[in-house]
Amino acid sequence: MNEITKREETLPGGLDINGLMAEAVKGGNAEVIHRLLDAQERIMNKRAQMEYDAAMVELQEELAGVKIMKTGQIKFEGKNKSGDAYSQQTPYAKLEDIDKVLRPVMHKHGFVVTYATEGTDRVVVKCKITHRGGHSETSSMALPLDTSGSKNNLQGAGSSISYGRRYTLCAMLNLITLDDNDGRGAPITDEQAATIKGGLEETGLDVKKFLSNLKVQTVEEIPAKDFARAMTAIDAKRYRIIQEKQKGKPNDEK
Repeated sequence: MNEITKREETLPGGLDINGLMAEAVKGGNAEVIHRLLDAQERIMNKRAQMEYDAAMVELQEELAGVKIMKTGQIKFEGKNKSGDAYSQQTPYAKLEDIDKVLRPVMHKHGFVVTYATEGTDRVVVKCKITHRGGHSETSSMALPLDTSGSKNNLQGAGSSISYGRRYTLCAMLNLITLDDNDGRGAPITDEQAATIKGGLEETGLDVKKFLSNLKVQTVEEIPAKDFARAMTAIDAKRYRIIQEKQKGKPNDEK
């Protein structure tokens, strides 16, 4: 029995609650038994909260050295006040990246995370962190359905739920996600990847050499900041192909 357990099973004045309970049961005093059970429940809850707080302090100390990069991108499209179309990409930390980093550390300190959602026209996301001692803390966030990018209601709800899970978990753990400043940055979008793949197929560029020059293994890993560089290489190959075709034509066809 640890020091917290010893201290919390003792009532003010040094009275032992287990001893008092035994005496009350022996005497058959139902009212006293009821009061002692209430007191014992409060003591157990207090003990669980103290264990939660102590473990959370240790968890926060370990998380202080953890870095979670924003590798995902949210694309916004619309029109400004002048009526001109615009497109903007905002980086964010993916839930799977957050979970991959946090899960083993949280389990080490006796914590688990669960989520609950409710609502129809809007979504309420509840994040619950429970410690093995029994105490838990909950944070909730109400969100409208995400209608960006012509999403239907089901897609909008899924997007809002994902956002709510990321936000509430990071808020409860005081976790800060960072822009990827290691020189690579967030990867290109699926649309950009498709454009590059189409260009590679069209021009017949050496894909292995192309990817090697960009220091990636696949097209999807190309950093967004290198998209223009990749397209420049493809466009240069297109230009060379056109020039070679022109050279091969008779003078009257030029």
